[in-house]
Amino acid sequence: MLVIPAEELSADPSKIEKIVTAVKREKVICIQCGSTYRLAVPAFSAQAVSTLFQIKRRTKKAPALVFIPDAGALSSVAQEVPDVASALMKAFWPGPLTLLFKPSDDLPAELRKALTKGRKKIGVRVPENPVAHDILKMSGMPLLVSSANVASRKGAGSVAQVKQNFGRWLDVFVDAGDLKPYEPSTLVDFRKGSLHIIREGMIREEDIKKVISPSNEDPP
Repeated sequence: MLVIPAEELSADPSKIEKIVTAVKREKVICIQCGSTYRLAVPAFSAQAVSTLFQIKRRTKKAPALVFIPDAGALSSVAQEVPDVASALMKAFWPGPLTLLFKPSDDLPAELRKALTKGRKKIGVRVPENPVAHDILKMSGMPLLVSSANVASRKGAGSVAQVKQNFGRWLDVFVDAGDLKPYEPSTLVDFRKGSLHIIREGMIREEDIKKVISPSNEDPP
């Protein structure tokens, strides 16, 4: 496992290239995103996706989370993007807003099944973290990400815990020190064109309502 201190990345761009090389080789990397560390693999690699779920011991049927570099890349992973979703993307991406979409029909059926885990949708976000953004841009690959903790357990903000749980599987770990917890992303779903806030996080419901038109809001 190659450990790269986060502060070295801005001073030495070649170290970002090492992370991108690991992604292109379909290896597991670990980077900071918000208040947690995230395991990440190429979202279009069935083998890498399987590996990530195995080492996470993932049992929940919560939607998988996919990072993309910008809204223009959404069509590669999702379908049926309503106008209200486009408005939210313009207002809050990059940022802590996760939107739920049906996966693209262009994805192989086996991969769609793995990503949805019995559900019909995946979560998609453009991350605000500059390291994650650079990796996405330079690799040209959407990333499947998952918090760096064993399923249903804490520890995704602790460097020591992440290394203990996942060190043997990681190709690269970007060490930003121990992370302090704060609010998660806001999670939004769309059903028949209407918006539903599944989890209110850093982006508040009132901020979302300022962006969308009254006709697209949930009924009282």
